[in-house]
Amino acid sequence: MESALGDWLEAVDKYYLSDFVNSGGSAFKLLLARDISGVSTVLEKVRSLAEGRGYIYVQVSAADTRIDRIDQLFFAVARQIDWDSLVARDAADFLRRRDYEIPEGVATSDTAAIAQANDCDEEDLLKEIRRATRQEIVQDRRMCKEFRTAVAQLRGAQFFPRSVTPSDTETLSGWMRGAKVSAAALRDLRIYSKIGRHNAREMLIALAHWLATSLGMGLVIGLDLSALLLTRPSATDEISASLHYSRSALLDAYEVIRQFIDETDDITHCLICAVAPPEIETDEKRSVFKYYALQSRLLSEVHDLDRQDLLAAMVRFGDTNAEKKDGM
Repeated sequence: MESALGDWLEAVDKYYLSDFVNSGGSAFKLLLARDISGVSTVLEKVRSLAEGRGYIYVQVSAADTRIDRIDQLFFAVARQIDWDSLVARDAADFLRRRDYEIPEGVATSDTAAIAQANDCDEEDLLKEIRRATRQEIVQDRRMCKEFRTAVAQLRGAQFFPRSVTPSDTETLSGWMRGAKVSAAALRDLRIYSKIGRHNAREMLIALAHWLATSLGMGLVIGLDLSALLLTRPSATDEISASLHYSRSALLDAYEVIRQFIDETDDITHCLICAVAPPEIETDEKRSVFKYYALQSRLLSEVHDLDRQDLLAAMVRFGDTNAEKKDGM
């Protein structure tokens, strides 16, 4: 049984993006395109739908990111986040939520001008910023400690540039993007560990939570799993991938996906759409069904013989290329 891409997009927009994810829900979907050339079409449609709803959309490909390692997946997501603009927006929204007027052309770091425009004492304004940042970010235990520390200081850089310098913000954003940064510089910023497999999932959960609570934006992640089907590196393969997944790495990648499905109650305001060619279901050696823990979460126990459940964890599409030609 196959479904039309347009029907699925309509369903996911109605039942997920319009309300469920915005309200704090999360979901994982494995989408099977008609063929490998249809994978990019599906992902582009998901991007268009997500951005049209005001979500932040990021896309990660197994061809250039080792998705069998959750830390590498988080780094790929973080590298697509415009931290500077989002933190600046967070700082401005922070003031407006408290009915402070920001004069045109005045930066949030010019707290003296903001205080004067709002007829208040600058020191009182700074005290309120520190107190509210502590309550909203530092004490929000729904985010892991490392992320709270980093984001609180990124916000602080918008108001206290002498305390948190541009060099400090580069260190913090580089740390979250997986760049090599000085361990001593991180310690000076009260961050004492690198991002690895032990804490990357908590960092991703914290990122989705922060985007929603501070900026009112949900997160949609598109995963291109096509490269998982490569049995060996080859320049003649239709998938021009630089990465190859051994048998053990393939199972690790499926375990990462399995954890995404099982932890939808932990991550909030997030939709993850993994897209792959149909061979990921049928390939004798590399099928998702070779990993029983994932198979049991993708197969529907109850299903219609004639119609596919568009809200199921795994959905098979029809000719996505034909839909693209028709302008769907």
